[in-house]
Amino acid sequence: MNSYTNTYCNPIKLPDYPYTPSANPDYNPPEQKFDPAAMDAGVPQNLKDVFDFTFAPDVREPYRETADPTCMYYDGKWYLYPSCGMAYVSEDFIHWEKHEVSPAYIGHAPTVVKYREQFLFSANSAGLWVADNPLGPLTFVNDFHTPSGDVLKCNDPMLFADDDGRLYFYWGMDNEGIRGAELDPEHPWQMITEPKHMFTFHPEHEWERLGEHNEDYGNAFIEGAWMFKYGDTYYLTYSAAGTEFSTYAMGCYKSSSPLSGFVCQKRNPICKDTHGLVRGVGHGSIVKGPKDTLWVFYTVAVGYAGNLERRIGFDPAGIDENGDLYTIAATEIPQWGPGISQQPQLGNDAGLVCVSARKSVRATSAMPGRDPLYALDESMLTWWQPSDDDKEKRLEVFLRGRFNISAVRICWRECGLDPKHGVPTGPVKYRIQYSMDGQAWKTMCDMSGNEEDFLVDYRTFDTVTARYVRIEIYGAPEGISPGITDLSVFGTSFYKDN
Repeated sequence: MNSYTNTYCNPIKLPDYPYTPSANPDYNPPEQKFDPAAMDAGVPQNLKDVFDFTFAPDVREPYRETADPTCMYYDGKWYLYPSCGMAYVSEDFIHWEKHEVSPAYIGHAPTVVKYREQFLFSANSAGLWVADNPLGPLTFVNDFHTPSGDVLKCNDPMLFADDDGRLYFYWGMDNEGIRGAELDPEHPWQMITEPKHMFTFHPEHEWERLGEHNEDYGNAFIEGAWMFKYGDTYYLTYSAAGTEFSTYAMGCYKSSSPLSGFVCQKRNPICKDTHGLVRGVGHGSIVKGPKDTLWVFYTVAVGYAGNLERRIGFDPAGIDENGDLYTIAATEIPQWGPGISQQPQLGNDAGLVCVSARKSVRATSAMPGRDPLYALDESMLTWWQPSDDDKEKRLEVFLRGRFNISAVRICWRECGLDPKHGVPTGPVKYRIQYSMDGQAWKTMCDMSGNEEDFLVDYRTFDTVTARYVRIEIYGAPEGISPGITDLSVFGTSFYKDN
């Protein structure tokens, strides 16, 4: 019996990941070409040390990504808006449906809020857009303006509607921290208070410093603002350390006022993980869901093909006895969806663990430098890739024990993409089997006729007992050589269960 149908696993399973516009500047239309000089002109002095656009490219190869998730729980559904111009909708956290947002104005770091009878949208330097429903169509209204009438192009914007009907705007992506202002409710692109700093970079906060080891005492990207109100307290979360680094994390300031008095809460950072598949967990959103449960959505770093190659995760959040916001992120084993655990913020895992990590493995073939073990090493930066002429493309794992297994997660790697010939997307066809002796095999997950496109694929099935597991790849879109970044088999010890 499949007892784990109502579980999810990070990085979450989203269909049809988009090809990032920033993945290959030479391939983008001219109006999207990156202009280092223009960016450099607006960079604070300390951060100029961080950039040398002649040294090495930020992009090794084309890639797909989602990141910077804004989520809204509205009318019984979750609306997830990541970077790269679309929305995902779900009623259960388990099954997500992709929707195009028209026009696809949203670049990186979108923000969406319901205000009065409309939905307000923005993104990096995008100005204000409005729609009558969460999926558009969108209409451009105006750029944001300061009280003096100056146009303000804002990075990592966040729109917040307070329960008293007032509207606020937060933004920032540099050493100088998060800024905020109140907006005119009748003209919500117009600021009615002067922009002011909510807080700035504090190098004594180790998690804020730039780098894989928070080593740069002089620099940070304080970014990804998100305002969340719980009771009478305003929680302003932010991210730092750099989205490409494992130390990317979310911190939190709190106040009794939306534009002043913010103090760094004692429990910081609220969301951080530097190891495993789910790491570099920053730039996200805090959302209230069913039964007053709180959830954090966050970015997951990958960063092989380019600095912005990322995925998305989510987990429960809560408020502790001191009034501090906290999360149980970042998990990478199966978790219950909303409504299963009464208090998910106290623990939400489904009781399964990964039983395949670093176990004995063999494959029918492997490209040079793409050893089969890389599919089991719990890293997003390595993968197994079978040879192109391999007709079987099979990976076998000896679990070195007897386990009752109920789910698998596959993180696919798309190899061989050439943007000059288009960027193909589509499903990988595969089958997963199990065995007690490594000779007689039975199928537990047959996706040989798969028509769904998932870069991260999580599947549950009726529990089986096994000592061996194997995956066979039958097909992929033309132009893609499929590899496996991670194959995680989830289960429990047969001897503990019996």
